[in-house]
Amino acid sequence: MTDSSSPQGSEAPASGPAADSLTKAIAARRDRDDLGHGQFQVVDDAQIHCLTCGKQFPGDQVDADDIDRLEGASDPADLSMVVPVHCPHCDTSGPLIVRYGPEASAQEADLLVALRRSPAERGRS
Repeated sequence: MTDSSSPQGSEAPASGPAADSLTKAIAARRDRDDLGHGQFQVVDDAQIHCLTCGKQFPGDQVDADDIDRLEGASDPADLSMVVPVHCPHCDTSGPLIVRYGPEASAQEADLLVALRRSPAERGRS
């Protein structure tokens, strides 16, 4: 008889549960929205850097009404958002991963404040 709670025979992903949830959220968004495979990163002054064309653009050009927010069960490092982004310079699309909460950088916090939201969404926060 095999004990199902035993780690033998089951291999946990090396990336851990938070990364697994993040991967699933991105895959679901790509299935749902035809989100591309572009890569973006947060930089100073609430700017987003497109790694495809190398240009930056302000976070307030990004509509954040349809983000995926992930919350870890007990680890603050698991608090992240998947923000769909389209570069206004090269039209590449892809997910921007932004941490929030105690583990967020100053740049990520500034960007989250700058993201464009509809009045209805602002009222829910």
